[in-house]
Amino acid sequence: IPNLVDYFDPESKCLPREASDISPKDIAEYGLNEQQEEALHTALKYGPVSLLQGPPGTGKTKFIASFVHLLLSRELAGNILLVSQSHEAVNNVMKKVAALVRESGLDVPMVRIGQQSMVSAALSNIQEDSLRQSYRESFDAEIKERIRAVGLAMGLPEGYVHAATELHMSLGALLERIQVLSDMDDVSGEDSQTTEHIERLRQVFKDLASSRFEIEISTSDELEAIFRSTLESIAAKYDSPSPAKCERLQQIARLSLEFSRVLRNPKSNYTSFLARSSSVVAGTCVGVGKQALGIVDVPYDWVIVDEAARASPMELAVAMQAGKRILLVGDHLQLPPSYPQTVETEAAKLL
Repeated sequence: IPNLVDYFDPESKCLPREASDISPKDIAEYGLNEQQEEALHTALKYGPVSLLQGPPGTGKTKFIASFVHLLLSRELAGNILLVSQSHEAVNNVMKKVAALVRESGLDVPMVRIGQQSMVSAALSNIQEDSLRQSYRESFDAEIKERIRAVGLAMGLPEGYVHAATELHMSLGALLERIQVLSDMDDVSGEDSQTTEHIERLRQVFKDLASSRFEIEISTSDELEAIFRSTLESIAAKYDSPSPAKCERLQQIARLSLEFSRVLRNPKSNYTSFLARSSSVVAGTCVGVGKQALGIVDVPYDWVIVDEAARASPMELAVAMQAGKRILLVGDHLQLPPSYPQTVETEAAKLL
């Protein structure tokens, strides 16, 4: 929003501009009272900054859930960032939003940003780590079929595709892991635990090669050479298909395994992907501002801040900067946010 700060300056001459509007029949399903309906119409019609205020018990949380559902169901917004100052407040409002979305049968992706310990049980299925794990399990369950489908689409013989995929996903995966650990050992210096881990993987490679592929490996044999030789034997068995296509199939298998490893890492940037692909992103004002996540780098059609009076201007600014339109919700008589004495002392030095 250009000149966003001006909307909060008492001396500013900024005036609201008219935006989208809806008819009364569009909101009848939400069971809002007359004041809530008027507030909803006003928030939609005038912008880019809207304010809803009221004491506890006046239905602000219900209003937000209805507002979010209306925006998504009527395609008035493609993505919404929903934040509050505390995890408890985010959990409360997001539970209402998720329940209304489920009850109406609306199919939209949602993600709750935050550690599992801070997210309520009712939202565990859309918590960021839970979604990452769920996607990884689904991806791993289908990984062989995905690779085979690509191999067949390239025109490789079906027998070769099946045999080569099995080799890539078993011995190839072990070989990749051994190489990664070896590179780590080279960089950080010889580490007894890493060396021991590599030896265990080498033994698993030998046992698997013997039991599944009837390949006997001696201590002096190079595992990479054994793998390459087996792959060439499979190709020869199926009339030596195009080497370029065979190499491409191997690259696809490696990329698939690498992606699976990335999904296992809680520090991967999968949360950033979720934020960019979800219709509703919910988290605390500070949590969504973590630079590594890149959440506030995404332009949101609406940014909704619940219990806005509890947040400091700095906390509000984190989320608001990402919104094309903003709705602040809170109690205008609530105690303002407090700061630790050390913060006040340091801030005073800058004045």
